[in-house]
Amino acid sequence: MGLFGLGKKKEQGGDFTTYDTKEKVQAAVKKGILAPMFLISPMFGGAEDERNTLFVPPSIIPFKDSIDNMLAEALESGKNVQGFSIKPQYKGKSFVPCNISIKAGGDVNIEQTINIW
Repeated sequence: MGLFGLGKKKEQGGDFTTYDTKEKVQAAVKKGILAPMFLISPMFGGAEDERNTLFVPPSIIPFKDSIDNMLAEALESGKNVQGFSIKPQYKGKSFVPCNISIKAGGDVNIEQTINIW
């Protein structure tokens, strides 16, 4: 298990198979079904552009934000963070990741998978 109880898989449910074009994703964003989320937070140097943006259900964002905040706090307190990786995985042609795996080591131990659908 990871730091602060992280490490368990978070299940969100749903099926986003049909969100297979940018147009469908943008329509879902307008309806509030999906929301943009940065893969690598700008607080860590992530670009605020399309290449660094995932589209996920809004309920996913607090999970990712909590991990980003935990990493920021570790860095601010002088802890060493090594081997940071974040990997979205997709099913079929969907633009919505089915899960996001986040890992970091060093003075922190994070191994978190957020299952989206």
